[in-house]
Amino acid sequence: KNAKPNNLREFAQEHYGTLRRIVIANGGTGCTLFVRLFKDWLGSGELQALPGHEPSEKAFSKAIEREERRQNIEVPMGHKKIDLICAIGVSPAAAKYSYEDKRSMWEQYVYEPGLADFALQNSL
Repeated sequence: KNAKPNNLREFAQEHYGTLRRIVIANGGTGCTLFVRLFKDWLGSGELQALPGHEPSEKAFSKAIEREERRQNIEVPMGHKKIDLICAIGVSPAAAKYSYEDKRSMWEQYVYEPGLADFALQNSL
């Protein structure tokens, strides 16, 4: 109700170019809270729902489009965006997903891309 967020946007700006994704680790509830608390950031052109990941697109795409229109933002081609990932939570609300489903989602969308980014960054 009276949630006060950390200044994630400032952190992201300090790490522009190396910060590639923000993972909301507690499912739809956390994503809804993120949308409510970071409307201005959603409309900045700096964020996008992880392309091809249905839960992330469902959680974020409409809010991002709405806020970009409201703020009249046009994002230049090639602009690096931070992916927003709506991860499967571990609460009883996510009991419909098996352990294997949860592990697979985390490996495919979080761990593997993160390790690939780390390897790339350390090879430069």
